[in-house]
Amino acid sequence: MLQGDAKPGKKVLGGFLLVALVFGVAFIAIRVSNQELPPFWGGALRLMLSAMILFTVMRVQGIPIPRGRALGGAALYGLFTTGFNFALVYWGLLGATAATASVMFATVPLITVVLSQWARLEKWRWSGMGGSAAALLGVAVVFSNHLSEGGSVLSILSIFGGVLSVATGGVVIKLVPRANPISMATVGMLTGTPLLLVLSLIAGERVAFPVQSATWLALGWLVVGTSVGQAVNIWVYSHWTASAASYSQVLIPVVTFVAAWLLNEETVTPVFLAGSALVLVGVYFGTLAQRRNRSAVGPGSSHLAWLWSEPFPGGGPKARGPKTV
Repeated sequence: MLQGDAKPGKKVLGGFLLVALVFGVAFIAIRVSNQELPPFWGGALRLMLSAMILFTVMRVQGIPIPRGRALGGAALYGLFTTGFNFALVYWGLLGATAATASVMFATVPLITVVLSQWARLEKWRWSGMGGSAAALLGVAVVFSNHLSEGGSVLSILSIFGGVLSVATGGVVIKLVPRANPISMATVGMLTGTPLLLVLSLIAGERVAFPVQSATWLALGWLVVGTSVGQAVNIWVYSHWTASAASYSQVLIPVVTFVAAWLLNEETVTPVFLAGSALVLVGVYFGTLAQRRNRSAVGPGSSHLAWLWSEPFPGGGPKARGPKTV
């Protein structure tokens, strides 16, 4: 079982910030992709190209494929974070703005904390309930603003489904045996791809490739970002507690707002900003402000920690976290 450190090093924090940057811009890129490519097919194309890149890296570096429970865990992680998440978010962004989606995803840490406590990865803290209430109120404000601008309920519910999927995947990755993050990310993408292809077939989507330069740029960002972001995200989770690693989601709205403003893609209203502020403040006091007092728990967690200095199961070269990213 993977367990992270309470006090991450500079490289872990660097990876943490990189994840926020990659996925903060990704919401805008998905909106651009959806303008030309069908949503499920666009997500599947993204995953296939990203998986090809990481599989090439695996072959060149001689990274072994996970085995046993690690393989099953990587597949389950991918099913949640790429399969369910991509399907729900791509479809949801047909009717929701990138800014709205990013604020919804800022609640991932709160949900991750609850799931981590349920899985006995972390201790229960009643002191975070006030922050959770503020965050939920902020989500309600953002939701109301979305509806007032003619948005659909289903698009928001779809985005929230993606939020639940990501939070679940973050806990799953802490419960499975250790493996190289690049190989785990590759397996995860290969697991999520068939789901998106099936959904695309059921929806009767056309198989198409980008024609417009803007779509190619968006797809390029999504493919490279997914290849790097998924592997780095797994690595960060392996070196930090699940709830702490999920805090990158709190920074994502800031990245999305700035990117949308620079690209003139979206505008935000004062009501939306007020709701967003409530979400971020609530998440901070509900999770981040308690980091000093929260420690990872769980049966046998100390001797089941991720030990990067040991050989990977099934042979292959030794690997340490930073070198695999």
